[in-house]
Amino acid sequence: MIKKYVLLQVLTAALLLGGLEAAGGGFKIQDQSTRAMGMIDAFVAGADDASAVYYNPAGLTRLTNPQLIANLYFAHAETRYEGPGGTDHSDGRIYALPNFYFGLPLGEEHRWSAGIGVYSPFGLGSKWSADSPVRYHTTLAEIKMVNINPNLAFKVTDQLAVAAGANYYNSRIKMRNKINNPGTVPDGKQRLDADGDGWGYNLGLLYDLNERIDLGLTYRSPVTVTHRGNVTFEDTAVPTARPPGFTVATMRSEATTDLKYPALVSAGISAQATERWRFELAAEWQRWSTRDTQKFEIAGDPPYLPGGVEEQEINWSDSWVWMLGTEYDLSEKWRLRGGYAFNQSPVSARTADPSLAPGDTHAVSLGFGHTLRNNLKLDFASVISYQEKATIRGENAPPASSYETWGGYLSLGISWEF
Repeated sequence: MIKKYVLLQVLTAALLLGGLEAAGGGFKIQDQSTRAMGMIDAFVAGADDASAVYYNPAGLTRLTNPQLIANLYFAHAETRYEGPGGTDHSDGRIYALPNFYFGLPLGEEHRWSAGIGVYSPFGLGSKWSADSPVRYHTTLAEIKMVNINPNLAFKVTDQLAVAAGANYYNSRIKMRNKINNPGTVPDGKQRLDADGDGWGYNLGLLYDLNERIDLGLTYRSPVTVTHRGNVTFEDTAVPTARPPGFTVATMRSEATTDLKYPALVSAGISAQATERWRFELAAEWQRWSTRDTQKFEIAGDPPYLPGGVEEQEINWSDSWVWMLGTEYDLSEKWRLRGGYAFNQSPVSARTADPSLAPGDTHAVSLGFGHTLRNNLKLDFASVISYQEKATIRGENAPPASSYETWGGYLSLGISWEF
């Protein structure tokens, strides 16, 4: 009974990982470039700058000069809770994430191109107060992720380009929650800190159907990251054979778990409606169904915390993100951008927890670009998102509790050709 109780607490808080949502599903961060974010990330077929490393590396073949892009992304979201204990909301903290891209055409004919990106494709988090109704399920849930992604692209013909790259994921998870001690004993605390890394690959294809229409397709492989770290229980009541039937103890143990980041398939069609106006319709399929169960192993801390392996049901589903974006050349120096996205949540209402509720998300974007001089450009983008109200009915949240989330996201970018 001790083992089952303790490990279930760990699994509930640590393995149903959550994050702020923008236009992506699960804990994926969809926005990876200021320019693309202004078009709600509908940039698979139209990718033509160094950020093609992420959106479609085959687009690196469109570069005519070396290019460096740097972006700073700000994310803010607040989740409202309704259920037993009344209403509450997460603290709506602000996360700031930088990303960088470099693209380089190779050879005199520029048939080969290379690029590298450093960015965060998954992560962010949520935080709740220490006296929140959801405190026994989560007070803090964070994922920090860095991906280093080199790519090589080749222009097979004047119409067809292909690319391939490697992905090195390095991620860290941080989880906090309170433990409900019996009687008048103050709440205990639980902490989990773990990090790990893993490797994957990506492929890209770009086809210019004609002068006005382009087609794009990309694939990113799944990546399994083995996280190793420590789990700590502070001031936690554990059963004893003597009155009052429990004692309060602090326990600490090594912990290991594999976190499966999903395979991603993206497709887009870009249309140049006029000389100044371009549209793109894009979709991304995210294979979250690999998160069906999760195993967790702890070494143990005798006599109260036995070691062992437990398995928790996750039961996520594959999901889609649909994006429609546009870019309009207002003048030689100014560009306007906008878009709408719909994200299907992969999260099961039966196994969800308050750090990541199961509602679908709608998002709209607005952005602009300004050319300072021929080789130097500035970009700005903003996104407002709404995650539909949804009810969690499983054991990982207060009974029949409902959640809805509003988010605001900003990004500033600079690109330099040389």
